[in-house]
Amino acid sequence: VLCDPENNGQALSLGRTFSAVISTEHDALVDTWGWTAKLLWRQKLFVSLSSRLFARLEQNKGEPDTLAGLHQVFSHLVKSVHFSVLKPSAKEVVRHLVASVPLLLSRDQAQAAGALAANLETLKTALADDAMRGVVEDEVGEAVAALVAASGAGRHNGGRSYALLRRRALECIALLVRLPHHVLDPFFHEVRKQLDRCLDDDKREVRSVAGSTMRAWRTL
Repeated sequence: VLCDPENNGQALSLGRTFSAVISTEHDALVDTWGWTAKLLWRQKLFVSLSSRLFARLEQNKGEPDTLAGLHQVFSHLVKSVHFSVLKPSAKEVVRHLVASVPLLLSRDQAQAAGALAANLETLKTALADDAMRGVVEDEVGEAVAALVAASGAGRHNGGRSYALLRRRALECIALLVRLPHHVLDPFFHEVRKQLDRCLDDDKREVRSVAGSTMRAWRTL
């Protein structure tokens, strides 16, 4: 239904509705029936859905509205399992996490900002994992461009959800310094220029993270 061309205008809402099935938000309620004791059910859900979801993301590249809905599902799907479950699909997961940033930034809705902040949290985990370094290196150009854009999103007209989004993006930028210096050199001035802007952010918590990120990049 979500991928039906006739539903393009509603794809984001449909994705959000479908995500409720996957979301961990109500785990405390679900635990009344002892479901969370059986953690394998989430892993099975990820394994059964992920390959189909990745295929749909590729098939609908030219349909931004449909992609936005699919990325809502993707966001909750990757968040619903332990990070170790994602590793066998690491390349696809990181690639789609990075691709979700410009796409969801183009959706001027708070629900898209929430999904994007969740994706950046997962990307932050990937950046902090030494075993994922090679996968991140392959996407570094797109990742830097996406994170720079996200670190300035909604600065003048966004609410708390956008402040969280900017903070998460800056935390990811800080973790990029774990990559080899020669990989980051082509992006050094672009990142430093954006960090200078972030130091003037309206939100104190964003300015604080921008300061620590700037200090991390000075070590390069």
